[in-house]
Amino acid sequence: MDNDGLTHWKERELKTDPWNQDTDGDGLKDGEEVFIYRTDPLNPDTDGDGIKDLDEITITLTDPLNPDTDGDGINDGDEVLNYGTNPLRRDSDEDELDDYVEAFLRKYNTDPLNPDTDRDGLKDGEELLRYFTDPLNPDTDGDGLKDGEELLRYFTDPLDPDTDKDSFIDGIDFWPTFNLKLNITIIYWNENNVLDEDGAGDPYFVIEVIYYPDEQSPSTKIRVASPTFVNLSTGVNVTSITIDIPDYFYYKCFIYIYVYDNDTFEGKTYDDMYYLNTTIHLGEIQKLLYLKVELDKNVDIENPILLSNKDKTEVDATVEALLIFIKSK
Repeated sequence: MDNDGLTHWKERELKTDPWNQDTDGDGLKDGEEVFIYRTDPLNPDTDGDGIKDLDEITITLTDPLNPDTDGDGINDGDEVLNYGTNPLRRDSDEDELDDYVEAFLRKYNTDPLNPDTDRDGLKDGEELLRYFTDPLNPDTDGDGLKDGEELLRYFTDPLDPDTDKDSFIDGIDFWPTFNLKLNITIIYWNENNVLDEDGAGDPYFVIEVIYYPDEQSPSTKIRVASPTFVNLSTGVNVTSITIDIPDYFYYKCFIYIYVYDNDTFEGKTYDDMYYLNTTIHLGEIQKLLYLKVELDKNVDIENPILLSNKDKTEVDATVEALLIFIKSK
């Protein structure tokens, strides 16, 4: 006898070889197949999935009695030997698309082993079933931003290259979901013997903003002036000017705050004028969401810039300036 765990009479009944412990040559003794694993001792691949019974039990850990252990529509042998997918998971790469759809049908031509075929930061299933973007194209709308960046970082529309309809595509649009207004508020200023005393010729402020689109062409500029004069007396004020900023990424921005003495009101030929010149590097906003203001040596400033409230359709960048004009030599 072969000591395979089956009696002579049982081997005759099952038609196994009484002189061979492993009749079907699958690596399992006939008795183990009959009494432990319930597999067929005459068939090395009981479920016909292309993987031997012993390999299913010891290597792939699949069910030797079920050709499709995970029930995804692909038999275990194809998953292991042909597609490289996991026979124990319906969705090997966990991208919300079953292996049957990705590997067998090739319905979307996505990679069943890569949850993000186009590497745009979104799972293939999310793109197809939730956002309706192209899982094979990292930038579905061609605006220069990856689909994942649009949805998870900038909150723009990955199907519309110009989310805020301002004629600039989102990829070059500095604020792609809204248009920026710059509020310049002078909260305190002191003449400090530079201008005349208060009276008929009270001073007024003029705000002017100049933009340079890039470092290579500094001669190109866009000038935006305040729509009205702002008349202020010395001391604490809450008056501000709002200036629309063209919605585009600019290399550098200059804010000029002019203060005039309005001497022409008193019949003089021209007004005395002093100005504050600030340089804003817009690239610093992109990550930090605030403007760094560099002032000349004759001006002091407190709490210079706040850029906040991303939920608004229009965001205010507020310059709250403490201006102290020192008499020039």
